[in-house]
Amino acid sequence: MTKITYKVLLIIVLALFCIGCSNFFVKDNKPKTIQDNSVQNNKEMSSLSDVKDFKSITQGIIGDISSQGENIVLLREDDIDIDSQEKEEDTTYNLSLYNLKEEKIYNIISSPINLFLNRLDATEEGVYFLENKEESLFQLYWFSINDNKKVRISSTEHQVNPSFYVKSNNEVYYGTKDGKIIRANERNILRIIDIGSDYNIFQIYFFENRDLILFSAYKDQVLSLYSMNSRGEDFKEVLSNINGSFNVSKKEDKVLYTAPITDSNKSILWLFELDEEDKDIKLLEGYPQRAVFSPKGDRIAYLDKPDSNSDLLNIWVLYLENQEKKQIGSNLKITSELFWHPKENRLFFSAYESRDNKLQSQVYSLDFED
Repeated sequence: MTKITYKVLLIIVLALFCIGCSNFFVKDNKPKTIQDNSVQNNKEMSSLSDVKDFKSITQGIIGDISSQGENIVLLREDDIDIDSQEKEEDTTYNLSLYNLKEEKIYNIISSPINLFLNRLDATEEGVYFLENKEESLFQLYWFSINDNKKVRISSTEHQVNPSFYVKSNNEVYYGTKDGKIIRANERNILRIIDIGSDYNIFQIYFFENRDLILFSAYKDQVLSLYSMNSRGEDFKEVLSNINGSFNVSKKEDKVLYTAPITDSNKSILWLFELDEEDKDIKLLEGYPQRAVFSPKGDRIAYLDKPDSNSDLLNIWVLYLENQEKKQIGSNLKITSELFWHPKENRLFFSAYESRDNKLQSQVYSLDFED
């Protein structure tokens, strides 16, 4: 596999992990791209008064934001030269912190091996991240920023799936392609729960106050949502046949997920109340993906496609109380999850673009008013 094919596939995998209104960035039915500076400055578009700032802040793919919104964690790498046949070892992958106030990059670790999907640990003094030498073969590591120490977390025999969960005591839950859910810390593997080799674990969330593991897994090529306690007991299917990732509110009482519509290429975005059985609220229908709760839980941000064949994405905000939704970005090739600033009406995300025959991911900040 050539270097460019391999790297483009990684961008696609990251994008998958990380899947009746007036348009904010559309005038006369002509979509505005993120590179179009007139988006921020066109005074004729009155609805843009809700958008205070919209700009590129640095190069890279955002993976996390600190609890106070001071730093973002991101991966930076060499530009992808579409015509280049360079050897993969010529590329350097950099795991970095970007301080939003200082507008400065602080490099954490550099590696010739691909780094992938990073998360701050509970103390924010270290970073969990994935590393892979071969396509789809991931291992989980932890890096101490203060001690400059790299530690392997996962066993070499585990084929780790990218979406893991970091606990408040700095332990981590990760899943494997052969149906194992593992609890570990920086020193040891603490527990292995074997669901069965016919389950391919996709995403994990742990409710510490409930002693509840909520996870999605593929079985017979169908992605469903399951739950059990931390000992592997009370295993049950919660929701059958969902799409992509789910998102849990900060109060841990609600879950966002999308589900396909039978005999259609469209999906429905649902809100699931954890404490009320059989209470699913239909939020919208279309091509929604990667929906995330705001820090207060009163709004969600999500991505949507203009049609099923498009690789461009629009950003929307939906207010849960009155179901009002607003489009705040359009025509984007997004390569990351959406991240809310914990204290401000501000979203961060990465989008890639091709310039001078190179592909590059940029981190963008979108600041808006209620």
